[in-house]
Amino acid sequence: MVGFKYYYLPESDEIRKYFNELQSHYKNQKKLDASFDITEEFSNDFREFYIDIYCKTGTLNTRNNVRKSYFMHLATYALGLAWFNILICLFIFIITRK
Repeated sequence: MVGFKYYYLPESDEIRKYFNELQSHYKNQKKLDASFDITEEFSNDFREFYIDIYCKTGTLNTRNNVRKSYFMHLATYALGLAWFNILICLFIFIITRK
């Protein structure tokens, strides 16, 4: 796997589109059942949609960032070890050159 797949919150247009579709769906439900409470159901569904997307993207992106930090730590450690080996080799080279 090359790179990390990041997830994004939907753009404002997509959220507006979902909002309008959900609103028209619940208006149609209201026509079928007069006792149907459109505002409560609508707000619950929209809130659930937004919380679900926020949690999913936040969790996956946080996992990616933690993995990146781990790999960055390993790379820094390996670089330090490489520089240490170079210094040892350079020291040995200078001593044996005489």
